[in-house]
Amino acid sequence: MMLTKGNVELDKAIEPVESQNDQAVFFTATVAFLDVLNMDCSKCAALVRKELSQLDGVLAVEVFLEKGVVVVTYDPNRVTTDGLLASIAKAGLSECRYYAATLIGNEPAR
Repeated sequence: MMLTKGNVELDKAIEPVESQNDQAVFFTATVAFLDVLNMDCSKCAALVRKELSQLDGVLAVEVFLEKGVVVVTYDPNRVTTDGLLASIAKAGLSECRYYAATLIGNEPAR
């Protein structure tokens, strides 16, 4: 499946992480498209994915390393986009890496 956002092709995904959640939560879920600065290797992608997947309310995380894009499906009643951005910034601290993310899109998951 080729995922696109605007004119950006989001190919070559790092394997997604999905949380065990009640299926009903996906009806109110939101998808955030995040542009991540300095995420330039598979270890970086794994750090970002791990940090995001530990947030309460994150349902699925897909990292597209070549494009520097992360797609997060989340429950907006349990986590905010600011929380997602802060989590990405926190991801690099243990490795002395600086990651910064900006929201490039946000839409209902349906």
